[in-house]
Amino acid sequence: MQVKNVPFPKGFLSPTLQRLSQESIEGYKPYPLMGINDSVDSLKEHYLKHFPIEHREILVSVIRDQYSEVDLSPSQEENLTKLSQPDGITVTTGQQIHPFLGPQFVYNKVFTAIITAAELDAVPIFWMATEDHDFDELKTVHFLGKTYVWETNQTGPVGKFTTEGVVVMIDQMLIDFPHDQKLKNLLQELKVFYGPEIVLADATRMVVQYFWGHTGILCLDPNNTHLKRCSSDIFRKEILGEFKKSVDIHIEGLIRNEIPVNIPTRETHLFYFPEGDGVSERLRIDRKSDELVSVTGGFSWSQQELLNEVLTSPERFSPNVLLRPIFQQCILPNVVYVAGPSEFMYWLELGNSFEDMGVKAPRLQLRFSSLFISKQNQKRIDSLKLDIVSVFNDDISVESQLKEQFNKNFQLEMLQSELGNDFEKIWNELYSLKIPDLKSLKKSHQQILKELKVVSVKYKNGEYGENELSKALKIWNSLRQELFNKQLPQERREFFLESVVKYDLPQIEESEICNHSQLLLINM
Repeated sequence: MQVKNVPFPKGFLSPTLQRLSQESIEGYKPYPLMGINDSVDSLKEHYLKHFPIEHREILVSVIRDQYSEVDLSPSQEENLTKLSQPDGITVTTGQQIHPFLGPQFVYNKVFTAIITAAELDAVPIFWMATEDHDFDELKTVHFLGKTYVWETNQTGPVGKFTTEGVVVMIDQMLIDFPHDQKLKNLLQELKVFYGPEIVLADATRMVVQYFWGHTGILCLDPNNTHLKRCSSDIFRKEILGEFKKSVDIHIEGLIRNEIPVNIPTRETHLFYFPEGDGVSERLRIDRKSDELVSVTGGFSWSQQELLNEVLTSPERFSPNVLLRPIFQQCILPNVVYVAGPSEFMYWLELGNSFEDMGVKAPRLQLRFSSLFISKQNQKRIDSLKLDIVSVFNDDISVESQLKEQFNKNFQLEMLQSELGNDFEKIWNELYSLKIPDLKSLKKSHQQILKELKVVSVKYKNGEYGENELSKALKIWNSLRQELFNKQLPQERREFFLESVVKYDLPQIEESEICNHSQLLLINM
C-alpha cells in the first residue's frame, strides 16, 4: 500500500469550501479559528483557567460509566487521566451512528481527529449523535455490491434502539459471501456487538473500540442527564431567543460575503423527550404565538414553564443540528472540531455565536478525504496519461485532454469548425450584396453542419468501429463513475465495513497520514 498526500484538487470541493479551507476571505473571517494554521494556544489557556473542575469530574465519570462494559486500553486510561487534569483538552469529531459505523468517510473523520489530538497532546473524542431520530438515513448498508436494510419498527433517538435486526443483516452477508474466510471471521466478531439486548450507542462504542481503542480515542454519548445538567444555561438562552438572534446576525454577514447558508435558523432549536433520557419520541419544539408547543406530541408551555423544566429536567431537552456544537463546547474542553465538507459549511453559520452563548469556538478543521485506487485502475489511469489530481477538473477539460492525446490525426472537428466559419463569411457577403431568398440556403448550410457533428460524435463513440479515442473515452467514463464521481464520491458510496474487507482500512498507520485537510491517494 502506498499513501500519497495531495492538496484538495480544484473541483474536489465546492468553490466556496475550496477557498475557505485554504484561507479567509480578504477583510472578512466568517469563523474565529479556521484551518490547521490557526493556533489553539488561546483556547488551551482559557480551558486551563476557566473550565470548571466539577465539569471535568462529571465528564470523566460519565465516560467511565459509559465504558463500564468495555476494557479500556492503556492509552484510553492515560487519556482519561489527562482529561481530569486542569490542562486536559480534547479534539472532537462526530457522526450520526450507523450499523458498522456507516460510510468510509467516518474512518477519515476518526483518523483525522486521532492525528490532530496526538499533535496537540489532546484527547481524541468521537461524539456519537445518539439523539438523532432520522432512522431512514442509517438503515441501509451497502456492502460489496449488495444492499442490506435494517428492518425494525423502533422510533425515537437511534442511540436507544436495540440492535435486534442487525444480526439478520450479518447472517445474510455470511450467506452471500460463504467462501471468504477472512470476511467470515470479521463478521462473526462484529456479530457479538449487535445482540438483541444491546443498544446502538453501546454497539457503536464497541465497534470503535475493536478497531481503534489502542489509539486512545474515547466515544461520548451526549444523551446523558449529568452532561445536560451542565448545559442547562445553554438551553435557557435558546428558549429566550438569544441563540437565534445571534446566529441571524452572523448569517447576514455570510450572505453579504456570498457564502452559502445551508441550514436556516428556526424560532427554536430544541427537541423534547417526554420520557427524559429513557426510550421515547424526540419531539420538535415550535414557537406559536405566546406559547412553545410540540405539535406532534400535543405538549404546550409558556416560556417560563419551559425555562423551569430546563432547570428541573434538563435530560428532556435535545439540541438540533445548529445548537449541537454549542452544547458540545459547553461540556468539553474542546480546541478542534474535525468536520466533513457539509458540516464545515453549517458550522460557519455559528461564527461569533459561541461567544454570545458563553462558550469558546473550537478551531474548525476539514477532515482528510481518501481515494483508494486498485492496481487495475491505476493501469487504466496510466494508459490515459492522466494526472490523478487533474481529473477532478470539469469533465470537458478531461475530455478535451483525451481528444488531444488520442485524436491527433482526426481533423473532422477542426474542419467542421472551419467550414462553419466559412459559411458565416459567405452569408455575410451575400447579405451585403442584398441577395434575396437566402433563408433556405442558410438552412441547408446549418443542416450540413448538424449532420457532420452527428458523424463526429458517432466516430468518437466508436459507432463506426472502435478506435483509440472511443476506447479512451470508454475507459474515462468507467473511471469517472467508479473513482471520480463528484455526485457520489467513493468515500460516501463505499461503506466502512466494505473498505475494511477490500483495503485493510484500519491498518493504515498514523505515520502514513502526514497531513490533515488533504486528499489521500491510496494505491493498493
